[in-house]
Amino acid sequence: MMQHALTVVSALAKGLVRFGLDRLGVVGAADEKDASSGLPVEACHPYGLRSRPRDPDVDAAGNPTKGAGLLLLDFGGGDEGGIPTQDPRVALPDEGKGGCQIYAWTGSGVSYVLISGDTGSITLKVGAGSILLDGATDVGGTGGAAIARAPELQSRAAAQDAFNAAVSSALTGLGAPAPPAVPPLASSVAATKGKVV
Repeated sequence: MMQHALTVVSALAKGLVRFGLDRLGVVGAADEKDASSGLPVEACHPYGLRSRPRDPDVDAAGNPTKGAGLLLLDFGGGDEGGIPTQDPRVALPDEGKGGCQIYAWTGSGVSYVLISGDTGSITLKVGAGSILLDGATDVGGTGGAAIARAPELQSRAAAQDAFNAAVSSALTGLGAPAPPAVPPLASSVAATKGKVV
């Protein structure tokens, strides 16, 4: 048997995620005090993927209103587990039929990895920007923000180029054979981009 509830809190206990819950469909019942809540249940998540919903919004009386759902699994003998489900407060982009995504909600913004069911492209979004990997737009193409640390790389390469030139000049001035020429780093490296969408 399965039931649906509202996740009212998530916590780590001895390395395991546990959910506090508010059972749906019982608010206003005569036995509301006992029926509308339950003992915390252990998370049932697929191997390699664990998630924790944010606490729900509450009304003036402190009762939970909007928040992530919780699918309750009855294992028998009073033992239950929970699988967190969608949160109506989170707005996600359309992944298209056949697509999927992994997301995290900070309470004010959503970061995600989206695999499009329409094109097979992968979009990674963090904060205000994102990077599109579509198999056609080369990372290093034009039209986006610099890939992390490209400016620092270019600055370090320029300093190394100047050092190489000074060493070569000093050795030549002493009558020593010139060292092998090391070509400078192309200036285009500083413009390495990922396509921002």
